[in-house]
Amino acid sequence: MLGFISFNPTYGSPRLSLELMEPTPDPVTIRFVDAAGVLVTQALAERGSRLIDLVRALTRDGELALSWRCAQGTCGACVVYLGSDGDGSGDEGGQVELPAIERNVLVRRELLPVDAPRWQIDSPTLPRLACHVRCTADLFVYI
Repeated sequence: MLGFISFNPTYGSPRLSLELMEPTPDPVTIRFVDAAGVLVTQALAERGSRLIDLVRALTRDGELALSWRCAQGTCGACVVYLGSDGDGSGDEGGQVELPAIERNVLVRRELLPVDAPRWQIDSPTLPRLACHVRCTADLFVYI
């Protein structure tokens, strides 16, 4: 953390501020791709932010046509498919634990089978709810 120098016009001299500047994490790039594999739009998101917050902003600005309603992850309108490699091959690897509410909404919408476990293979074929996705790394969002 660093302090900073500010100029105080009242006294005519610079002074060292005791306020500390918090380091900000590097933003992540989120790319939205349509069913044909065409890039629709891309944007930077704050690392750790919710994907739905970016979706709402892009939808409001007319850059993205993606539904959302509740922004709480209970209605299921914000279904997306995610990838990290951009080729949609499904070889992202690893597993992701779906929050119980997300899993239940996906089952209710018949996007996952009733007996689906919370731990799922991380691939672009796995439906996700933008309300439950955190932007922790660069992502491709298939819409």
